[in-house]
Amino acid sequence: MRVKTTIALAVCLLFSSCFLSRGHQNLPLAAEAYASLRPGESTAIDATEVLGAPSEVVELGNGSAWRYEYAQVKRTGLFLLVFGFLNEDTQSDRIWLFFDADGTLVNAAATFEAERAEWESPWSGDE
Repeated sequence: MRVKTTIALAVCLLFSSCFLSRGHQNLPLAAEAYASLRPGESTAIDATEVLGAPSEVVELGNGSAWRYEYAQVKRTGLFLLVFGFLNEDTQSDRIWLFFDADGTLVNAAATFEAERAEWESPWSGDE
């Protein structure tokens, strides 16, 4: 019995694998560029000059909302013969800009969390 256990353990160690990976969606957003936009003063043209094209445009009744997003994902994995463990952490930077019918910025909101993505062991999780 001890020989079978030793062989099984050796096979698991020889045919196991682990990995780390990182992915990005869109280009990073600059907090300084966002801070340069002023509600009541900045226009849609100003926004495209400092932030580029938005990820999404939502048409509202008398205006529009533009969403900018950058996401970073970090993955870890461990595979042992027939069992696999995977952990993934995705964090995003998001900017929403709200324009009136004339294209003037009326409101803005942002979160910058993409750099908080972390690699964690595959078996750890939110508790």
